[in-house]
Amino acid sequence: LLAKLGLLMLDQLDRLATEATALHNRIVLVVGHVGSGKSSLVRRLADRKGCSVLNVGIEFSRRMAALPKRQRALQATTVLRDTATAHGGGQTLIADNLEVLFDRGLQMDPLDALRRLSHGRTMVVAWKRRGRSL
Repeated sequence: LLAKLGLLMLDQLDRLATEATALHNRIVLVVGHVGSGKSSLVRRLADRKGCSVLNVGIEFSRRMAALPKRQRALQATTVLRDTATAHGGGQTLIADNLEVLFDRGLQMDPLDALRRLSHGRTMVVAWKRRGRSL
């Protein structure tokens, strides 16, 4: 039963990603608490689409570390764009581990930055839900 439910969720996510290609902001957020299966679901979608998942935490941080601390907040959006571009992934970019984007020192709005990236291609993003469960 769980396997069938997982397949249904994967099929629905794949359909949403396909439908998003017709939108101005082509972004699909997979939202859930830690341990809810977001990362597993986006990895399975990446496998289905023949691409890899961009680990934003690792790749973005690596690029940011090369910048002087004073430049990081000024360059954060550009570095995120360059990170996504370098990752490739064709028409769909699948991303996970976004927590680093919420660093207050970066002075950026993570959702706005992702929206800007999604103008050029469809993005499927695992987004950690904050706050209490229902």
